[in-house]
Amino acid sequence: MGISFLRVGDGFACPKCNMWSTLIKSHDHVIMDGKAVAYAGDHFSCGAILMPKQVHVVGAPQHTVHAFLQQKRNLYSSTQNFVENPIPVEEHGLKFQLINKKFNIPVNGYFYLLTTNDGKEQSGFTDHDGFTEILHTGIKSEQVDLHVFDFSHPMNKWE
Repeated sequence: MGISFLRVGDGFACPKCNMWSTLIKSHDHVIMDGKAVAYAGDHFSCGAILMPKQVHVVGAPQHTVHAFLQQKRNLYSSTQNFVENPIPVEEHGLKFQLINKKFNIPVNGYFYLLTTNDGKEQSGFTDHDGFTEILHTGIKSEQVDLHVFDFSHPMNKWE
């Protein structure tokens, strides 16, 4: 266990160029297992530049990093690296479908209550295809309880 470093010849699949790109040697300041270690600002064979905010980058001399950051500050965030368009964060959501087991058909117009771990509630009636409305849970997954009610007879005490 330890910190991983990029070395000359290491590569990645460049999402912009759609090709395998390898790290080009810029110096011999630090050698690890017979190969030069990458510094911030080193180039890949496709033209991509190794960003200084990655955890596996050895720092370059201060003036080099400062000049590099000044040039790239407005172009890249620490999570973008070599990708021009940031990867969108996906929001989670879920919905349930109620099916009549006996006839294998959707149950429409049935009252339901969805409850999340933090107490958020959403209620309504199933649509024509037996689906609840989508419950959006944000960027984290969440456990959700589904409660359905049969109003054809009196309900037991709700707890």
